[in-house]
Amino acid sequence: MAIYYDMYQSPQPEGEKKEKLYARVKSIRTLTTDELMKRVIDGTHLTKTQARFVLGRVVDELKTAVAQGFRIHVDELGYFLPQITAFPPKNHRSKSPKVCATGLNFVPEKEVKQYLMSINTVRTVNMHHAVNGIDKTALDNALRTCLEQEQTITRRHFQFVYPDISRTSLCNYLRQCVEQGKLRNIGTKNAPVYVAGKEWSK
Repeated sequence: MAIYYDMYQSPQPEGEKKEKLYARVKSIRTLTTDELMKRVIDGTHLTKTQARFVLGRVVDELKTAVAQGFRIHVDELGYFLPQITAFPPKNHRSKSPKVCATGLNFVPEKEVKQYLMSINTVRTVNMHHAVNGIDKTALDNALRTCLEQEQTITRRHFQFVYPDISRTSLCNYLRQCVEQGKLRNIGTKNAPVYVAGKEWSK
């Protein structure tokens, strides 16, 4: 498992020479509700319909409790509480700002923070568009990490990790991996889905 990120440079005030960088998470993709429900029911006697019903009830009660002024605590996860924002008056007659709830904040439990700290982080690297210019070792490592996490991978999925590589170059790289036995295509020629090949299954 790994969390992917990239580094960005903040705009510098005039006269400041020191470079300021900040990290931003680069999600592989969005895990849908159906996919989450499938993970939840694995190894249980629940059906997907039952799991979705329970999730729906949890969401409804979470929204109701927030609207009633509660701070919600979920064991082994953390706290949910509303985020409020003060907006300036719309006209000169109103002196008080308008305060509205604009979001939901989440504060993780200490154990959750420790778990997150233990997860590997992998930086995505800006690559050249030509396959010959790509650091293939870095690509191989990132690809194997994705396969360990998801078991299968598509070109579109891997594009999230390396968005600066052109679609054509990435397709060529994945095709080379198949030829070298690193990957095996279990999909179709026009819609390939890759799993680890013999070379990476040893």
